[in-house]
Amino acid sequence: MIIDIKACLIIGIILSIFTIIRYILKDLEDGEIWIGIIIEDVASGFIIGLSWIISMPILIVTNIILLMIFMLE
Repeated sequence: MIIDIKACLIIGIILSIFTIIRYILKDLEDGEIWIGIIIEDVASGFIIGLSWIISMPILIVTNIILLMIFMLE
């Protein structure tokens, strides 16, 4: 089984972009928007996307290891 890092990267970037757009639209509905709020929205979006990019390969490897452990029992 091969872990496709490029797919995780693309999905994480798309997730980041959609999260940034969602946060900015929510802030626009709430009222005024400042440059600090936009920077905060962008940072939050990238944190969510980066966490997805990092966690998916770790989860896949963990599942493979657990499968091997259960098969050897």
